[in-house]
Amino acid sequence: MASKKKRTIVGYPLTPDILGELGALGPISATHFSPAGNWTNVYRIWACHGYRESGNEDKGTLKIERLPSSSEGTFTLKVTQKINNDRDLVHGLDAQIICRNDTLATPVQWQIQSKFFDPTGVTVRDLNTEQSGRIRGNTVEIVTKGNTRQYKISRPLTGDWCLLEAVQRMPWKNAAPIEMDILKEMALLQKDHQVVYGKKGTFTIGGKPVDLYHFQQLGRGMLPYDYWLDSHHRLQVFVTLSIAYIRDELAEQEMA
Repeated sequence: MASKKKRTIVGYPLTPDILGELGALGPISATHFSPAGNWTNVYRIWACHGYRESGNEDKGTLKIERLPSSSEGTFTLKVTQKINNDRDLVHGLDAQIICRNDTLATPVQWQIQSKFFDPTGVTVRDLNTEQSGRIRGNTVEIVTKGNTRQYKISRPLTGDWCLLEAVQRMPWKNAAPIEMDILKEMALLQKDHQVVYGKKGTFTIGGKPVDLYHFQQLGRGMLPYDYWLDSHHRLQVFVTLSIAYIRDELAEQEMA
């Protein structure tokens, strides 16, 4: 009779040190970084299935690029995300978002392309969609396949991708909670959210102590998000439940 494979429940939230123990997170090197400048962050998307020994895997990549805009007081975010799905289908998202240079990187207008690719890399045309959006006063307008959807907003607004830029510019000292509504993938409005600064933590990763600074996002209609930044304010890791986004400059090449 074959012996059963050992299965140990992780049993803890996916903090940076736990991710290191699971082999998902390598050494973190805090190098010079200007969060208000032009930069590129690439993340490996890693999924935990609850056990230490098996079932954990890389599921995709996310790239965020911050670029100057032609209009004063704004900048552009370019977002490229690829997720590996069942039956070897890959879901790709490409977004370009013009944001205000304010606390929440408030979106002004955006364009998004959604595509699916078969195992040979060919686009599955019937599944492709394009979307555009903009803010007009206190109204969000989103256009998909000629159909316009509107949301009324009464609070500061950001997008989940915009927040990945904005959190790198948020202060650590004397930081009050920041209240907002948020657009998930720039399409679904989720209300009554806030980002709060936690505290600095020292984690042992790769046998070395690393200081990381923690923010948490809480709100209706979502699981909490935890963000960990290095001493130069670069976002190194963010996690929601069993999904971790881990900064990895080589992720796109390794998962191509």
